[in-house]
Amino acid sequence: PDFDFYIPYIDELRQAVVLNLSYLFGDLYWILLVASLSISLLCFALVFLNAFFRFTKIKVPTFKMIYNFFLTIASTMLYVPIVSIFLSVYACDIEVEWRGETNYYLGNDCEVLCFSNRHITYLIMSGVGLVVYLPMALFYRYKLQEWQKHLNILQSLKFIAIKTFVLTWLIVARVVLKHYVLLHSGIFIMSVTLFLAYVLRSKHCLNVRKLRVVQRILLMMVLWQVGILLCAHLASNVPNLVWLVFLFSGWTFIGIAGVWRSHASGPELLYFSANSDIRLQVLLHLVFSTRAKPIDDKNFAALKTKALEASERYQTKDVIRVVGPKDQ
Repeated sequence: PDFDFYIPYIDELRQAVVLNLSYLFGDLYWILLVASLSISLLCFALVFLNAFFRFTKIKVPTFKMIYNFFLTIASTMLYVPIVSIFLSVYACDIEVEWRGETNYYLGNDCEVLCFSNRHITYLIMSGVGLVVYLPMALFYRYKLQEWQKHLNILQSLKFIAIKTFVLTWLIVARVVLKHYVLLHSGIFIMSVTLFLAYVLRSKHCLNVRKLRVVQRILLMMVLWQVGILLCAHLASNVPNLVWLVFLFSGWTFIGIAGVWRSHASGPELLYFSANSDIRLQVLLHLVFSTRAKPIDDKNFAALKTKALEASERYQTKDVIRVVGPKDQ
């Protein structure tokens, strides 16, 4: 939600940056729109070329590296800004009354009359970009984990789909409810709270416990921030400094509690070598989270059972081979 009123100099800084960039580059917003559409079409072209090279069995040096790197960045880090820019083309939230007529103009460019020829062109560009980009981003967010051969970090397809839906829903709420701070804040808090409840309840969103803890910490910090700013909006007579103290105190407490909880969860397998056996010491840490002890015939059966359970629980890509006493 937009809380520029809360710390006025943030809005002044943002306006100064936008004005200077617009002075240097012209219509900055439309440059970003064209850039977003170009990224979407380039992703589609890379996917098409990859399918063509696989079908014809043509090997192009460094293409796979460029393909993986570009689609990884485009489907993860650039997801929120690209979707936000595409959807903002539909935000006709500037109302102008003149001589008995009411016209609506684009919120990001007050010179563009909504549903004029120019605006319809931008709507078509945005629609094409969304149709091309959204399926690609959802699919390659899931495929991302298959490209990282030395990381044992996996997310379920269900979790990625839910997370993508929540992000898209929050972007739509931002575009539609930008000028309704209370309603926007309420919907934002409710949506993030439901997503946090899902993350707290689900053990399959991430296969690494420490990363699940980090994700919960970040969601709690976001909720705390929006809650504090909403209280500042409702109790405007309270000095801003008081709310800032509450904000940073809450962040500090959540961060310290989260770090302690993360360390208390014990060691886990984050990295592994592809096509090689996991060392016995690492396996024992993974299964028991204690110091490694010698294996004998008595506890070998129990260790094997625990190892197979751990393999299924942590969804390791390679099969864990339990080392017996003779192979020790």
